[in-house]
Amino acid sequence: MEKKIQFYVDMVIEARLAANPDYNPEKDSGLVGDALELAIKDFYGRPLVISKQGHSDIRIGSRNYEIKNGGGELGNEDGKLVKGSGWAIYVPVVLVDYPLSRQDGYVMTRQDFIDSLDEAGAIRRKTSTSGQKRITIQTFWNRKLNKPHGRLMFRMIEAFESHDNEELCEFLMRTKREG
Repeated sequence: MEKKIQFYVDMVIEARLAANPDYNPEKDSGLVGDALELAIKDFYGRPLVISKQGHSDIRIGSRNYEIKNGGGELGNEDGKLVKGSGWAIYVPVVLVDYPLSRQDGYVMTRQDFIDSLDEAGAIRRKTSTSGQKRITIQTFWNRKLNKPHGRLMFRMIEAFESHDNEELCEFLMRTKREG
């Protein structure tokens, strides 16, 4: 039986609490993304280790992938977006009560990922205190209501689908068969 994403969330929380007794999962904005990364690695039989920042998350076949979900930072505006991976796996909303095979997501080239986000108006550019120009995905999740707000998420989905990107479930089944 396939594990729900919550299994991986619990695994990440347990490891972080062991390393830091003061760790608070409520304040960890990367928790679900890290759990998604572990679920994908487990699907392919890879070691369950969260990738270091600045490195691609997983290599499948001959391609390096960055795994993203929701909003968050993409990188510097100098072109080093999505941490140098040529491909992106993006799940706008991770449903922790469902297994990986039931998540709605997209697999695309890094450029299609950035173009789709830009078309949807989901890219934010900001300057850090050190003067670096950073690019982030505009958040579309309302934590208080625990659901998406506004039309941004729906514009993003429309943009991803207009680029004819592969759906996550199809990608998982195809690449698993290919070995």
